[in-house]
Amino acid sequence: MKRAYLIFVYLLVTISARAQQPAPPYQNFVVKGDKIYLLVHGGLKIYNSADGKLEEQFKLSAKLKALYQDRLGNILTVDVQSRIKRLNADKSWSVIGNYGQMIAAVAFNSKNDCFLVTDAGIVDISTKKIYRPDSSFFHSEWSGMQTKKEWRPSEIEKMLPVFIDSYDNLWTIVDHGEWGQDLFIFSTTAKKFLNFTKAIAMPSFEFNGELFGSSGYPFSYSVVRYQRANNGSDTFYKGSIVYDTEKDEAVPHDFNTISRLSIANCTFNKFDGCLYAITSYSGLYKADPKKGIKRFSDWKKVDAFKRPVYKGIGVVPSTKDDRRWQPEYISKIRFAENGNLILLSPDRGMRIFNGKTLIIVK
Repeated sequence: MKRAYLIFVYLLVTISARAQQPAPPYQNFVVKGDKIYLLVHGGLKIYNSADGKLEEQFKLSAKLKALYQDRLGNILTVDVQSRIKRLNADKSWSVIGNYGQMIAAVAFNSKNDCFLVTDAGIVDISTKKIYRPDSSFFHSEWSGMQTKKEWRPSEIEKMLPVFIDSYDNLWTIVDHGEWGQDLFIFSTTAKKFLNFTKAIAMPSFEFNGELFGSSGYPFSYSVVRYQRANNGSDTFYKGSIVYDTEKDEAVPHDFNTISRLSIANCTFNKFDGCLYAITSYSGLYKADPKKGIKRFSDWKKVDAFKRPVYKGIGVVPSTKDDRRWQPEYISKIRFAENGNLILLSPDRGMRIFNGKTLIIVK
């Protein structure tokens, strides 16, 4: 009974806090060479990935809502007028597309062909043809309650995550809150949707042809792996949970510990061959996939990583200190070409971890 009450309070406080919060000021970043391009509220800033020094910033007439990088390394943005703009070498901007309707994501395959995730479906820019999944590709509890399963424009209200794998498949996910998620996989070469089995998680990186992402609910957090498979002429992806806190006997199963091990984002470091995961509270962990990633003991805490703490808002306290302090939330982590780990806090900005110290980017 006490456990159920804590879950209810945790969800209620979290949902209430989120509902009252405006859009975060720091929204996304991409790394190009030794530069970090940071999307802030309506504009774009460029930083040095070694020391975090601000080198340039742009304020455009139409506010920016998304930031991308194509296969040629070009920096691209989407503004509130659904225009796709390219940042040129001379720091000027060129409009390369004007869709005219709502854009939720932009992606480029290995041939640099552009695809849009929109309220109408997935759009091939070269042909302007729109592709929509049929009812067999919807798996969420929300979709199961609908009399007709279809791509609904009203559900695509914000920018969506997108990932292109080595087979030129476009992955995106629509979140229905407590009613689950719908994951979609679209082959940009065969121009058709692909299905998957079991676990649902948005991939954040690919390693040896396998895709990895993190997924979590209160008291259960996991790392999910997708493997390509064939059923006759049909290609699909087998999803499996390779790490699950609920099945790890080494993890204490209580509210305070599990909530602190919530996996916020993960990535792969090509320099040491390890997977890195940032947790909601407990810090940065890494694991060598060649040795194992299925047990809590496989993941080693990076002790040198010290995340700043701030006055806590909207958390369920278990101690007196928890009422006042909590670490900042990190939504994305990626490694730069110089080996530095770039981290993004949507509310407080960008951080750079060089393996020894954490640089607070101003």
